[in-house]
Amino acid sequence: MDKETELRLLDNFIRCMTKAYRQRTLNWCVVRDILMQGTSTAGSTSCIRKCNKLGIEPYGYELTRG
Repeated sequence: MDKETELRLLDNFIRCMTKAYRQRTLNWCVVRDILMQGTSTAGSTSCIRKCNKLGIEPYGYELTRG
């Protein structure tokens, strides 16, 4: 999957989640829950690297591209 498709997938999934989920869940956890769940690389370090590849802040609470 390319970068834009993954970002669109994250955007669409987050729109369906509750506001409370986003206010208490870090970006790297969202990436783990949506993109990497069930894979062999679903650990925190791999998810943080994935956030960096996608250009989002791993420890933020908003999906802003930087």
